[in-house]
Amino acid sequence: PIDDELCSNPWSIDFERWSEDGTRFWLLFNERSHQRMRILEVTAATGKVRAVVDEHNSTFIHYSTEGKMELRWLKQDQLFWASERSGWNHLYRYDTSTGNLMNAVTTGDWNVRRIERIDKDGEWIWFFAVGLNSHQDPYHEHFCRVKTDGTGFVQLTEADGTHSIEWSPDRRWFVDRYSRVDLPTVTELR
Repeated sequence: PIDDELCSNPWSIDFERWSEDGTRFWLLFNERSHQRMRILEVTAATGKVRAVVDEHNSTFIHYSTEGKMELRWLKQDQLFWASERSGWNHLYRYDTSTGNLMNAVTTGDWNVRRIERIDKDGEWIWFFAVGLNSHQDPYHEHFCRVKTDGTGFVQLTEADGTHSIEWSPDRRWFVDRYSRVDLPTVTELR
């Protein structure tokens, strides 16, 4: 049996993954009120449950993409977690072995929309964001990258519009297509 003290009154409980040695697994718990979400680590042999991430809000938690919290598992017992705790949707890096917040990966008066790619070896993350440029429509999506420690942020697309990208096979280049309601699609090689 699994101790349900940290996951009572669920809206949903989703299985995330097993540890490599098969001794533990992780669940994403969403409380019925949508005011608390947790990453829970369960020890398979005992059913003991530990909260790795405990996100709560007095109103509700907004899911960053497609009705589910944006989270990604990394090497060395780490994960990325999206949160609006600052008032803006940003990425945070956690150490899953301790449950400690390592650092904010992104910050500012803008929102991360979705992760496109993580280079786990080079510790870079590529993502789409909105609201980056005060002189543009705040809903225009731009493509960006940042190191997992929160340094080296670069906005890779600047033109006024919503951007979509397609990588070259070696990922050294990408085709950037952008448009807006009053501008036909523009294609650039970057």
